[in-house]
Amino acid sequence: MPSVASLPSTKAKVPLQAHYGSFPVRLLCRVSCFQLGAFVLALIGCIMSIWGTANIEWRVWQVENIMGSNKPGIVGIGIWGACSVSRITAKKINIICTALKDEESLPAEITAAQDLMPLAIVANAVAVFCMAFALYNIFKPGKHDNFIFTFFSIGAIMDLAAGTFVLISISWNLYSILANEGMKLPKV
Repeated sequence: MPSVASLPSTKAKVPLQAHYGSFPVRLLCRVSCFQLGAFVLALIGCIMSIWGTANIEWRVWQVENIMGSNKPGIVGIGIWGACSVSRITAKKINIICTALKDEESLPAEITAAQDLMPLAIVANAVAVFCMAFALYNIFKPGKHDNFIFTFFSIGAIMDLAAGTFVLISISWNLYSILANEGMKLPKV
């Protein structure tokens, strides 16, 4: 009896990942670019609203004398504090900062920004959390589309609210700068 050589089977087992797809493939199949883009923009918006709240350069003036000295310098006013910067020598800079209190001398746009900007940070944080939770639930089996859509909708509404708060604060401050409205500088 002659021996018969058999060829190996061409039906090799397909790797498990090919059936289900790799993580990026599954991600792109289930998540639209709009959802990922909205999440990334919400994250960037949250970071920028935190930075804008902490920034001391909402208004900047160049003044003739700082702290009663005859040296010129720059005064930066933020919504929480004011800093004066003066050059002592070529390599040495003097920076003095003071906190802004809820004084009557503060302009209305700074007082409003003290309330609206922290509110925008909280709204942005809630939006990022809701969108992250919705993205997480996309990969859990048995979740209805309405459940996921609800969290994306809540995130979008919170982002719109946060954007409105930031827009009001920054637009009002920009109008005050362009209208050349003055303000009483704090003692820095």
